[in-house]
Amino acid sequence: MCGIVGMVSQKKIDSHVLNSMTELLYHRGPDDGGAVILNEGRVGLGNRRLKIIDLSPAGHQPMSLGDRYWITYNGEVYNFEDIRGELEMRGHAFRSRTDTEVVLHAYAEWGKECVQKFNGMFAFAIWDNIEGELFIARDRLGIKPLYYTTVGDTFLFSSEFKTFSSHPDFSRQVDEDSLVSLLFFLWIADPRTILKNVRSLPAANRLLYKNGIVKTERYWDLASFDRTDQHDVSEEEVFEKIATAVRRQMISDVPVGALLSGGLDSSAIVAFMNEHARDRVKTYTIVYKAEDLRHEAMENDAVYARLIAEKFNTDHKEIMIDPDVSELLPKLLWHLDNPVADPAVINTYLIAQAAREDGTLVLLTGAGGDEIFSGYRKHLATSLGLYYRKIPHFVRRRLIEPGVNMLPVAGEQKGYRMNRWLKRFVRNASDEPIQAFIGNYAYFTLEELNEAVIPALRTDMLNYSYVRHFEMFRRSAAMDFVNQMCYVDVNLFLPNLNLLYTDKGTMAASVEVRPPLLDHELVELAFRIPGRRKIRGLTQKYLFKKAMERVLPREVIYRPKAPFGAPLRSWTRKQLLPMINDLYTEESVKRRGIFHYPAIRRMIDANTSGREDHAHRLWCLLTIELWFRQAIDNNPIISRPASVPAINIMPVG
Repeated sequence: MCGIVGMVSQKKIDSHVLNSMTELLYHRGPDDGGAVILNEGRVGLGNRRLKIIDLSPAGHQPMSLGDRYWITYNGEVYNFEDIRGELEMRGHAFRSRTDTEVVLHAYAEWGKECVQKFNGMFAFAIWDNIEGELFIARDRLGIKPLYYTTVGDTFLFSSEFKTFSSHPDFSRQVDEDSLVSLLFFLWIADPRTILKNVRSLPAANRLLYKNGIVKTERYWDLASFDRTDQHDVSEEEVFEKIATAVRRQMISDVPVGALLSGGLDSSAIVAFMNEHARDRVKTYTIVYKAEDLRHEAMENDAVYARLIAEKFNTDHKEIMIDPDVSELLPKLLWHLDNPVADPAVINTYLIAQAAREDGTLVLLTGAGGDEIFSGYRKHLATSLGLYYRKIPHFVRRRLIEPGVNMLPVAGEQKGYRMNRWLKRFVRNASDEPIQAFIGNYAYFTLEELNEAVIPALRTDMLNYSYVRHFEMFRRSAAMDFVNQMCYVDVNLFLPNLNLLYTDKGTMAASVEVRPPLLDHELVELAFRIPGRRKIRGLTQKYLFKKAMERVLPREVIYRPKAPFGAPLRSWTRKQLLPMINDLYTEESVKRRGIFHYPAIRRMIDANTSGREDHAHRLWCLLTIELWFRQAIDNNPIISRPASVPAINIMPVG
């Protein structure tokens, strides 16, 4: 696992810029670093390496193949040994045991179609000295990030776009439409980012840069599969495919552990790891203080995690969450680059930090299970909404909804989870299905959003991220509605929120995370499962749960849904409240020029009193203001080591 950077220019590049860009990714690869300048000084590639496979110097990057090809690579291709065998039969010779070298030879053999061969997570760039072109590719699900921009006559790419600021001509230009998307969803749909002049290469896309022209194309799409092969996938098929994915992703020359939440997804991963591990599996779980859990009104993950740890005899560690959030949030925003307003990044970082201190450099996670098997409440709520709409309109509008909207969401000592769920449900259940689906995980209604922002930012909901949802529903029109919801989440919610904060949060601690449930072969199988076998009655992830009954306790499989998050409701009412009040005074709000102060004040007061649950909105407000102070007001939080070892830039050709 690594951090990659690069630049292609029509004039000679500045080696100091390339070096600075590479050093800014030190946290992604503290074990080794390198950079090369090619093509008479007009091309630069940089790499920071976290050694996972082949720990020898033979894995040093950037890596070359003869005088023609150079690669800087981030990721893991789990089937690289099979591909290597095929390439050796075609006459290729290797000097290392790395998957990096296999990717390089695969490109030399098959060109851009090499990506079809890879099972894994990756973002890499290959420079072809003869053709004078740069090839970039990102994995099918968007597990590893890749950003790019053009500054004058120079094309820049990187794992993290903070590196672009090393170029003296780069300027940050806030994309106001993306800002609205962040408020609405807590994340921004690719290829846009929070900056107008920076793009995120979408999942399953490849890019070719030549003679100043950027061309991108998608090479894999679940919507393009032949739907006639959809069948009642068996429990055995699901079981075996997950087992294969976990076994495949345990390949490593350093210790591998697991992030164990005690939910179905992570517990399934641990069960299969236990079968293939040489030593006791190390597992790590977040533990909340009891007083914080009262406001969340949810079950304690630690109880279920202990049950799984005992069943599979894992070397189990519990990490108590009681951080100084006001200090951690700015630091993690620096790592995130593209701000996402999800506090789960804090949990992710703290687990990764604890794992690294414990000697574990690779963690397997259950990420992706809710997206591919339909496990989110919004999936169930939208499905139930189809029945709710059959209730006469006057009964819904005059009796049910006014009564639900009067319910408090929290008392002095605890939160009321069912009330929160009911209020969100009735807010959207009467809408058309697509609109209801979007509304079920939007954090503002149109009216609330427009009340909260200045007139220049008010929207008719045709912001970019919103429109992208309808685009995905149209693209997946041949699927049943449950699979359409899964398709939208796999293409938007997963790469732009969950995978983004997972990558940035873990790499901030120099730890690699792998999600076996996003093995693309398993994902393809999951999209052959009809929706009625994903949601049956009130049971979500039905077929997955049935498949896991043979190895997991029923109390884990059928426990209530518990999101992987943080005690946000407690934090915003207690620990973070002084910070919220300090950042959002009337004077500071007017100076920033984004929000309408009376609306913000009402939100803060309603959340503090327990009348309404605005915890995620307030976290988003904190995220936005702190990001602006770092990225726009020039008050950066430097979280890399004070002294980063210099790398030698090697001029070639």
